[in-house]
Amino acid sequence: MNAGLSPWAWAAAAAAVLAVLLAAGAAVVIHHRRLRTHLAALAQQILSISEGRFEQRVQPPVAALQPLAQSINVMAAQMAITLAERDQQFGALRSEVDRDPLTGLESRVPFMERLVQRLSDPAAPAGTLAILRLTDLAGLNRRFGRERGDELLRSVAALLRLRGLRLQRPGGSADESADGVVVSRLNGADFGLLLPATDSAQVTQWLDDVARSLRSLPVMAGGELVRVGWIGASRWQPGEALGELLARADGMLQTCESGDHDWRLAEPGDGGGMNIARWRVALDDALQTGRIGVQLEPVLRCDGALDHSHAVAFIALPGQLRLQGDDLLAPAARCLRRVDVDLRVTELALQALQADDLALAIDIGWESALRPNFLLRLDGVLQRAGDATRRLRVDIDMRPGRHEGLAPLMPLLALLRRHGVPAGLDCVAGPFTDMTELARLGVATLALDAALTTGLSQPGAAGRRRLTELMVEVARSQSVGVLARGVANPADLRCLWALGLSAAAGPAVQREPALAA
Repeated sequence: MNAGLSPWAWAAAAAAVLAVLLAAGAAVVIHHRRLRTHLAALAQQILSISEGRFEQRVQPPVAALQPLAQSINVMAAQMAITLAERDQQFGALRSEVDRDPLTGLESRVPFMERLVQRLSDPAAPAGTLAILRLTDLAGLNRRFGRERGDELLRSVAALLRLRGLRLQRPGGSADESADGVVVSRLNGADFGLLLPATDSAQVTQWLDDVARSLRSLPVMAGGELVRVGWIGASRWQPGEALGELLARADGMLQTCESGDHDWRLAEPGDGGGMNIARWRVALDDALQTGRIGVQLEPVLRCDGALDHSHAVAFIALPGQLRLQGDDLLAPAARCLRRVDVDLRVTELALQALQADDLALAIDIGWESALRPNFLLRLDGVLQRAGDATRRLRVDIDMRPGRHEGLAPLMPLLALLRRHGVPAGLDCVAGPFTDMTELARLGVATLALDAALTTGLSQPGAAGRRRLTELMVEVARSQSVGVLARGVANPADLRCLWALGLSAAAGPAVQREPALAA
């Protein structure tokens, strides 16, 4: 009898073996797919961390992947804690920078932001802007020493704070709030004041009271009591343009300085319009006749080598008067001519680059950067310049957009990247929301604002030094250079070098004579 299996039995056995093999193959495929799925999830987590999203993920059921997943979760948690601590440091130190260390008053940047906010709020009450300018503070420091000048600044600050309490609205608090007088130190010799919504008679009485109090301060020169300063003021209405308000206040200040007036007050619609009109005519004439140019300011590295040149705009006015830098750009912005000035400076810089082997940086106003018409015209200028654009850097004035970050500037940054033009951020007075994304967005340099760097070596500037150090650290971690311009104090310059600055310019920097445009 044949003891072998029947054909049917052989078929059944073969089918069983095939089923086992298919099951094993399916298990391998399923495991491979699960493995790929979990690996893709870990890769996505790593990508999220690189983009600043520190997500925690559940441990995968695959034992081989669990140590890797745990390490990634630990790394994400540690980075989140580190950046949170840095943000807290930035916030605490920025609050110190918002105060003038000598007088304790609000500094220029938050003061101007507050003024812009009030003007742009149609529901806000009317008010008054006043600017107090001290008489020859630099001369006082030279004749009697810096301590005497500091004493005067503290005395004026205390006087303005005390007199400010007299103008509080009913129910207002005694601090610097929307109900009280806001007092700021705008720069070395200028103080700014925002007065609450009171009528002209009250403001007039208050200005006269402050002027009398200033005359009582004992400032001597050559044995005689001298005027402490002048006050130019203007009332405003909600919705009014910032440029027109500043022009009126400036006009009143100039009237005081050129005459024998302690103070002058303008109303909306007074004088400032003519002042702006005259500026507009002067700027248009300079643009049309070619009396606008650039002066090249060398920016040096700490070893004395030239890093690049900074093109400073200037115009020649009748009577051999020459205006440059902020003295030119501020009125240009008020007259809505900053776009035209910025474009002309760009053309002049590109002409210089085509004629010589230079590396140049130019300044672009925040208001220009946001205008589609400016971007369109700038695109045309850069297209015509050819390869010269690669030795140009465009620095964007960050002063009005300090807390807005870089989001409004994305169209300009994209345009510059398309032409191979590095971007820089100018007048940076503190950290902003996009500090950790500078390199990704094409930002090559940060130029620190004078409000951050002036007096940095003084004992009371420890908070500003730490803030500057943190900003330099964040920038350098992205290979972004940090520089300062207009450095006048050698001690401040040494402090900046010690904090890791890439380059600097100004009277304190040892350099060759500036090149003529």
